[in-house]
Amino acid sequence: MLKFEIYFKIRINWDFLIKAHAIMIIKTYLKNTDNFNNDP
Repeated sequence: MLKFEIYFKIRINWDFLIKAHAIMIIKTYLKNTDNFNNDP
């Protein structure tokens, strides 16, 4: 049971880190495309 609890906590943190990282990458990508479109 203890192993499962540890695995579950790591799993939740891992999902959170992946989502946060993906959001950061998407925001950076959108910001870069905006700058690219604004430049002639």
